[in-house]
Amino acid sequence: MTNLELPCYVVIFTSRKSANLEGYAETAERMKMLCNAQPGFLKMVHSMSDDGASITSCYWQDLASISN
Repeated sequence: MTNLELPCYVVIFTSRKSANLEGYAETAERMKMLCNAQPGFLKMVHSMSDDGASITSCYWQDLASISN
C-alpha cells in the first residue's frame, strides 16, 4: 500500500456478491474510472473474502473532493 499524506479521508463501500454477477466487473471498472477522473482522488483499495463479502475504500485529499 502506498503511503498517503495525512490527513486524508476515506469513503468505504461494502457489498456481498450474489450468484448473478452480470455487469459486476463493468460496474467496478466504471467506478474506478470515475474516481480517477475526480480532482482530489488519491487511491482505491479493494478486498473480498471467500464468501463474497467485499470492501472498497476510496481515499480522498479533502472533504470537498468527496462531495464532487
